[in-house]
Amino acid sequence: MKFNIPKELKYKSGIYSIINLVNGKRLIGSTNNFRRRGYNYQTMLDKNKYSNTYLQNAYNKYGRDNFAMELIICCNIEDLLKLEHYYCILYNTYNLAPYNVNGISNGYNLKEAKRNPRYSQATKDKMGKSHLGKKHTEESKNKMSECKRGAKNYNFGQHHTEERKRKIGEAMRGRKCSKEARLNMSKSRIGMRFSKEHCDNIGKTKIGNKNMLGHKHSEETRKKLSEANMGKNHPNYGKHLSEETRLKIKKANSGKIMPEETKQKIRKSKLGSHHTEETRIKMRKSHLGETKSEETKQRLREANLEKKATIETRQKMRESRLRYVNSKKS
Repeated sequence: MKFNIPKELKYKSGIYSIINLVNGKRLIGSTNNFRRRGYNYQTMLDKNKYSNTYLQNAYNKYGRDNFAMELIICCNIEDLLKLEHYYCILYNTYNLAPYNVNGISNGYNLKEAKRNPRYSQATKDKMGKSHLGKKHTEESKNKMSECKRGAKNYNFGQHHTEERKRKIGEAMRGRKCSKEARLNMSKSRIGMRFSKEHCDNIGKTKIGNKNMLGHKHSEETRKKLSEANMGKNHPNYGKHLSEETRLKIKKANSGKIMPEETKQKIRKSKLGSHHTEETRIKMRKSHLGETKSEETKQRLREANLEKKATIETRQKMRESRLRYVNSKKS
């Protein structure tokens, strides 16, 4: 079905007609969103499930290419029903007495234009309770997902306006997912892998650091981020890298030279921090039996040239040597 409504008006409200291009018969209707209504027509008619049998039979007979949705007039939502009724009479599209002229109709409208019945709150509550506890099967979920994927999705190729983005942002601001919701989201993503094309697209959108360009976190925000990822809250808490992963990381980082500015930042961030005794013991054990290469030794010598240890550091070094000697004797 052809969609002959100007692009700038497709999200407006107004009166439209579905016209049969072969015999000129019409169906007059009203909507608050031309694009969404057009999509609904196309979907239901293609599935042979549209409630208006006159239009559905004609669609099946003449084919989708011989039907078009055309704009008649844009108007306020309050005037939709009044104008729909007016244009149904003007084009003689009613297929019911007393509106059709001499019993002959030029359209597919089977009922008078009027507002759909409004459900009372009690009825809405009953309808809500009747669906409580119901869950879609995996097969149903897959079907629903497939029918809305890619070009089938009614938002395919569309982009939100800046105003729309702002409204969505304001509506979502301050919302927090429950622990159960987060857990369900986490489970649903287990084993999920993005395609190479998808990864490339994500990479392209991040080029130039568009999201955080020129933005710096305040000290308060940094502290909050640090505390949120500390200890058991860290995503890698209690996890251990496999030997294969370690080798991959090692290869990826080999040959990389850290800029002096980054080194300086790391030194500043470590100032005043001390390893616990338990951590020190673990580090000693992990390095037992290791021997440094001549190249590494040379780098260490060069790095320590012109460095002078403080009196406090010298004292600590003497104490550690004494402990080492005593442990050997015992």
